[in-house]
Amino acid sequence: MRDGGPEISVVVPTYGRSRNLPRLVRALEQQTLAPQRFEVMIVDNGSRDDTPEVLAALASSTSLCLRLLRIEDNHGPAPARNLGWREARAPYVAFTDDDCVPRPDWLEQALAVCRATPSLAVLQGATLRPAGASIGGPNTVYRETLAPSPYFEGCNLVFPRAVLEQTGGFDETYHFGGEDTAAGWSAIETGGDWVFDETCAVEHDVVERPFKWHLMMAWREGNLVDVAARHPSLRRHGFWRPWAHRRTNLAFVVGVAGTTLAARHPVTLAAWLPWLWLRRPATRSPRAIASVFAWRLVNDAVVFASMVKASARNRTIVL
Repeated sequence: MRDGGPEISVVVPTYGRSRNLPRLVRALEQQTLAPQRFEVMIVDNGSRDDTPEVLAALASSTSLCLRLLRIEDNHGPAPARNLGWREARAPYVAFTDDDCVPRPDWLEQALAVCRATPSLAVLQGATLRPAGASIGGPNTVYRETLAPSPYFEGCNLVFPRAVLEQTGGFDETYHFGGEDTAAGWSAIETGGDWVFDETCAVEHDVVERPFKWHLMMAWREGNLVDVAARHPSLRRHGFWRPWAHRRTNLAFVVGVAGTTLAARHPVTLAAWLPWLWLRRPATRSPRAIASVFAWRLVNDAVVFASMVKASARNRTIVL
């Protein structure tokens, strides 16, 4: 321990998911790292449900060193994560989310890797699907990170506190989306090491989200253009090409271009063939195929609009 204090701190932002919090606390109570060796900060990010009451009950009954923090108005996860790490006392800070369940040896493995890497900038652990979880249709959402990810998903990251102090942590100009990616690249730009360790693992929920939610996430994809403008390494490591995030984005633009010429040259509608191939669904039901294609067409149109707006804002071109 450092002066008798915690050796690693855990920061969890939470918003409107009170039902998940007892499960999260149980998973942290079951860590193989002794409870006196770590602390937990759960940051209520302006929840309007019974989260404050649930957290208070958990704090009064847990064996953990659990500290409760609150932000009154939700402005995305960046301010909540920053409040958490700034209140942390340990030399290393681990981040996860309220829809994740850390494996029992998560913190023990993380601390071992941190101590074995004196020049650590950021440790990225594995994010897994729960055993037996099935993937449904296009509305299913889950996170699975089995190899180093250039997006630095905030559900499983560990930083030395000194690095967070140097970089400022999570960029709060990203209201929703991109703040964790920017934090990872900012850490690497300090000159330290980027380490991925599959034994430092959490499981992420598999959930169904409404179409509106997916469109919202499609619109936020433009935030990656902002991140790439500030951290050019993302273009090389995270994009299909420096000027295109995904090849499906390029295929959509080609299809749109073909459509604009179709009045005079109907053959140009064949420009949609690459997009149709790349976005083809796994189902064989004609009705389901039509529905999925329609869903993906609208989604990719929103992504395209978001990329165009972000490219104009940053005076660059990213599809």
